[in-house]
Amino acid sequence: LGSREAYVRCTVLVPVLLIVVLVIGAEVSYSAWIFSYATERVGVKRADAAWLQSLYWICFTIGRILMTPLAACFSPGSLLVPTLCLEVTAYVMVLLQPESIQVLWLGTACAGIGVCALFSNVISLLAQYGLLTSRRTGAIGAAAAVGHMSLPNLIGQAIQHTSLQYDALMWLACAANSVGLIVTFCVVTHLQRNFTPISAAAKLRSCVGGSRRNSRDHGFVDHDPRRRKDGLSSCAQSL
Repeated sequence: LGSREAYVRCTVLVPVLLIVVLVIGAEVSYSAWIFSYATERVGVKRADAAWLQSLYWICFTIGRILMTPLAACFSPGSLLVPTLCLEVTAYVMVLLQPESIQVLWLGTACAGIGVCALFSNVISLLAQYGLLTSRRTGAIGAAAAVGHMSLPNLIGQAIQHTSLQYDALMWLACAANSVGLIVTFCVVTHLQRNFTPISAAAKLRSCVGGSRRNSRDHGFVDHDPRRRKDGLSSCAQSL
C-alpha cells in the first residue's frame, strides 16, 4: 500500500468511518421515526409512543453511565462488539414480531443500550493503538454528521415510496447495524493481530518526557530527587 499511513487509512480509518456513518445514522433514524412507526404500524397510542421515544434515550443514557466503570475493566473492542450484537438482536426481535407492543418496548430499550458505546469506544479503540490524531477525530465527527443527515432521510423515502412502508425503518436500521457489527468485528480483529497497543511503560515514558520538556521550555530543570520521584508517582497513578 506504499506507506504505513496509507495502510492505516485503508484498513482501519475508512472502515471505522463506515461504522460511524451506518450505526450513528441508524441511531438517529430510530429516534426520529419510532413515534410514527409505533402509531402507524403497531397501533400504539400517541402518548405511549412519546414515552417509547423517551425510553430509547433513557436507556441510551443509562448505558453510557454503565460504560464508564466497564471501560476500566474491558478494552474498547470488548465493549463495541457485544453492544452492537445487542443492537442487532433488538431489531431482529421487532422484525420477528412486528405486531407485538411488548416486543417493541423491549426492543427499544435494548436498542438504546446497544448503541450507547459506539462513538466513545471507536475513539478509544484508535487511541488504544496510538492511531488517534486530531485529523482522524475530526473525520469521525464528520462521519457522524453524514450519518445524521443521510440515513434518516433515506428511511423516510423508503417509507413513502416502497411497499415496506413503516417496516422500512426496522429493515434498514437492522441492515445498517448488521454491516456495522461485521465491520467492527473485522477492525477489532485486524488491530489485535497487526498492531501493538500502547503499553503503560510507553505512556509513562511519554509522561516523563513531557515533564522534562516543560521544564526546559520554562527555563529550568528540577534537580531535587524528591520532586522528580513525586512526578514519576503522579504519572504512574494516571495510567
